[in-house]
Amino acid sequence: MEKEILIKEFLHNPSSEGNPYRTNMENAFIYLLPSLASHRVVKDESQSYQVLLASVYTTGFDSYREFASQHPDAFKVVGGWHPSLMPEEMLQFADAVVVGPGEAIVDEVITEGKRGIFYGQPKDQLPARENNEFRMTSVGLDLSHRMMSARTRLGCTEHCTFCCTPQVYHGNSSALSLDIFEEDIWNNRKRFTDVFLTDTDIFQHSEENIQRICQTIERAGLRGHAFISSKYFSEEKFDILERNKWFRILVGVEGQSTIHWGKANENIIKIRERCQNSGIIFTGGFIFSKETPIESFMEQCWSLMPDQMTFSFLCPFPGTVIGKKYGIRPDEYWALNGFDNAYMFTGDPGETRKKLAEFCLGYYTSPQYKRISKMVEGDLCLLSTEYYYDLTHKQKGGDLNEGRIPNSN
Repeated sequence: MEKEILIKEFLHNPSSEGNPYRTNMENAFIYLLPSLASHRVVKDESQSYQVLLASVYTTGFDSYREFASQHPDAFKVVGGWHPSLMPEEMLQFADAVVVGPGEAIVDEVITEGKRGIFYGQPKDQLPARENNEFRMTSVGLDLSHRMMSARTRLGCTEHCTFCCTPQVYHGNSSALSLDIFEEDIWNNRKRFTDVFLTDTDIFQHSEENIQRICQTIERAGLRGHAFISSKYFSEEKFDILERNKWFRILVGVEGQSTIHWGKANENIIKIRERCQNSGIIFTGGFIFSKETPIESFMEQCWSLMPDQMTFSFLCPFPGTVIGKKYGIRPDEYWALNGFDNAYMFTGDPGETRKKLAEFCLGYYTSPQYKRISKMVEGDLCLLSTEYYYDLTHKQKGGDLNEGRIPNSN
């Protein structure tokens, strides 16, 4: 029987809405739409609906709970990062929780009104999306640029202790259709200036597929951004990025909290050197521990000299190995989260965010950084850091710019 389904994402806490540099994530439900073909998807919240299908990120947990409490009659099905890591917790606020990819199970859950925790499995299903479902972002760019989020892979085979991806995707990694990817890029090339691949690691592709991805983006006249893993780095694969004028890469700066400690960090040095020589922007994703959330990365930062730093994507989530080890709760996750795309104004133990803002502002304004950085005109790193520094250090009733720290030497 056909049911009316409202699809809604809960990605960020409302307290981050005032941040002009906040990132919008891609529409995670584009991969579920083919599974909902027998139902009617409602896009307007003011319309009536029977089912709420919600993707919940940790930083949107409270937003979801508030919304769900205001719609008690809806049958609530939740999935995404936080429900996949904390299903028992989420079941207190939903009728059904889907752990991992839901393509294989979500239609059955909705049609039969099943209640409980269900484990979805990856399914070879092409994404179905419309042009107006692409999200605009401004990750690491000045605000005049428009970035399209796209995927060529789902999942990850690794089990880094800080990351939730393996649990969400059951430790699997699979390639999506590059034909669909090429069609998406080509049909939307005039609407965007940049493409951000949300794959966990583009280097898990074969060299042939990396070449195809790079050529697709270059022919469309766009700039490419992607995660790469230091574990899967190879000179040959990096050569492909260099030949195709790749714009930016993001690499996890891995510490003892990961399974790749040692060899992987040697590769990071190589990657950084290749980026410096080729003009590719190097973004380092730094991993905290609860015990040393700031000190653990400062030395690595000065030794690597990244063009950009990010923290929130690589923080230990509740439900991950490190999250469980330190007993990290959702509210603490927000406090430990850096100030990148999900900066939260909750408790700040040990003035973590204040110290982080001070360090980053000092780093981005230092003579050393100015000598090596390729992000100088409209540098969003500095603009965003100044924004968060002002918010973190403002005094009640005082000037936001009062007390800004001097340039670091």
